Amino acid sequence: MADVIFSGITLEQHKSIMRDIVREEIGQGIANLSASQKSEIVLSQPPEKKLISSIKGLAEFIHCSPVTAQKLKNEGLIPFMQIGRKILFDPDLVLNAMGKKNKVK
Repeated sequence: MADVIFSGITLEQHKSIMRDIVREEIGQGIANLSASQKSEIVLSQPPEKKLISSIKGLAEFIHCSPVTAQKLKNEGLIPFMQIGRKILFDPDLVLNAMGKKNKVK
């Protein structure tokens, strides 16, 4: 496959063009499916995973005080994502980091 070089457009413009191409291709592919195939796609989508969105939420999830939860995060023992000032925790990654298979109630 030959390399394609885009000149005179920004990275954001390139991303936008690529998103439009992908949307169009997916739309055409879905349009060619039968009704039963379309329903299988909808039914096979995994449910959206709910993220933990605060230190307080993390503390409740792992059954500790907010101070302990903050210390675990600060020490790098609990993985997290940060978007601006918002901190998010993936429950599965938190459990993995803690060496647990399931949340204990």
